Amino acid sequence: MHERLLASANRLPPQPFTAAAILNSALGAGLSDTTLLKLVELDPAFSVGVLRRANAAYFGSKRALASVRYAAVLIGTANVQAAAVNACSGMAFGEAPVAGPEHFWRHSVTTAVAAGNLARRRGVAHDVAYTAGLLHDVGSAVVHRVGLEPAGPMPGVDPVHLSADLLSGWGLPAESVRAIRLHASEPRLIGDGLSRILAAAHALSLALSPVEGHAGNADPVSALALVGLDRDLVDLVLGQIQREVDDLALFAAMEAA
Repeated sequence: MHERLLASANRLPPQPFTAAAILNSALGAGLSDTTLLKLVELDPAFSVGVLRRANAAYFGSKRALASVRYAAVLIGTANVQAAAVNACSGMAFGEAPVAGPEHFWRHSVTTAVAAGNLARRRGVAHDVAYTAGLLHDVGSAVVHRVGLEPAGPMPGVDPVHLSADLLSGWGLPAESVRAIRLHASEPRLIGDGLSRILAAAHALSLALSPVEGHAGNADPVSALALVGLDRDLVDLVLGQIQREVDDLALFAAMEAA
């Protein structure tokens, strides 16, 4: 089943609200470069499309890119918009998007925001951490798309490893793929900085918005300890993450209106 899902998952469907904003733009409403990039950074499907274009040999990058923000700068606004419109192409012909299970978008964005927050505090590239957080659960979206139950046991299918294998095949760098593969593992198995940040971000995301059936730690104190931060920061960090996610959700809703 794992191999069949890998072979069948050529692309991800976009989120309905980001897709609506992109399609409105394509029909003449127009988007600023800043708004376009923000929408891309809020949608795993758009982000994967931009990264895949940027990591193609045509653009001449010497190494695989891990940051969707940097990838967007490399390929330029026209290619970013083309990647986003391409992700919406099925909707243009009346197909209803199957963007993932109910929890998918908020969990992905909350993990991304948490990863970016922790990365800034630890002096790690926050845009790389944000991108890894945004894409860490794409396996759940693929499983959901083919009509399986992502929260229950599925013989031969682990959404965590499916996410890592999909993103590896789509050109994400080995460091980011490793972090995604390890984000729900026991702390003793997690060694490098990005992997620790993503595991901690995932725990903080689950602490703020629990997701039934999701593996991994959900204790914010041990999450901060994993990246060397004091437990006294728990309320501050959780509050910052929640406010940023709420602001992003409001932005997305307004752009889709």
